[in-house]
Amino acid sequence: MLGMTGMWLLFYSSGVVAYAMYRDCDPLTSGRIEKPDQILPYLVMDKLGHFTGLPGLFVAAVYGGVLSNTKCQFSLKHNYTKTL
Repeated sequence: MLGMTGMWLLFYSSGVVAYAMYRDCDPLTSGRIEKPDQILPYLVMDKLGHFTGLPGLFVAAVYGGVLSNTKCQFSLKHNYTKTL
C-alpha cells in the first residue's frame, strides 16, 4: 500500500510540475509536441537535456518499467492458463 501511494505521489507531482512549467505557454498548442502524452518527455528534454546522459537515463527507466510490466503480465497469464 505504501509503494502505491508513493507511485501516485510521483505521478501527481510530475503532472503538477509540468503544469507549473508550461501554464503560460502550452507546447501542444504551440506545435512543439503533437500529442498530450508527450508532455513529460518534452519536459525532461527541455529542462534537463543539457545534462549529459540524463535524457537517456530517463528513456532507459521508462523502457525498463514497460519491460517489467510486460513480463509480469505474461507471467501471470502463463500461470493462470497453466492452472486451468
